[in-house]
Amino acid sequence: FKKEWKNKIKINIIGGSLFFLGQIPAILATRGNFVLMMISLFPGAFLFPITVSTYLAILQNVVPKDKVGRIMSVDHMISMAIAPIGALIAGPLADLFGIGNLFLIFAIIGAVMPYFIWLFTKIRQLEIIDKEKLLEIEKLEEVEEIREAEEPVEFVQVVGTKE
Repeated sequence: FKKEWKNKIKINIIGGSLFFLGQIPAILATRGNFVLMMISLFPGAFLFPITVSTYLAILQNVVPKDKVGRIMSVDHMISMAIAPIGALIAGPLADLFGIGNLFLIFAIIGAVMPYFIWLFTKIRQLEIIDKEKLLEIEKLEEVEEIREAEEPVEFVQVVGTKE
């Protein structure tokens, strides 16, 4: 297993994009062409756990340790709240565009959106922040090791006795 992921943001962006790109051939496949659907959906299914694990690693590295639980719970809450809202919106959109066209439109949006996020937000800086934070933690650990290595010296005053 991999202990340290390099370029977590890039892996997340590319993985999210490839997940949706793989859905496009499955959406456009003729009815009953399950082999093409399975082949086109397999890379996305393979990359999805990697993408999610890098996302969670980014959250855990960037967020202060005392706030990780709160941030993860808010993230999960928002993710769960979006599902019924999406279902409510999808019905009228499916009536307007058709179900197949709606899947195709959102697969294209899902494939392109990660690159817009990369280009137009400061998400690229998270890796720099992550590296700086790791260096800071390593320096603190070195200081603690030095402090532990230095044994406290006890001064004992020797009082001379007269005979």
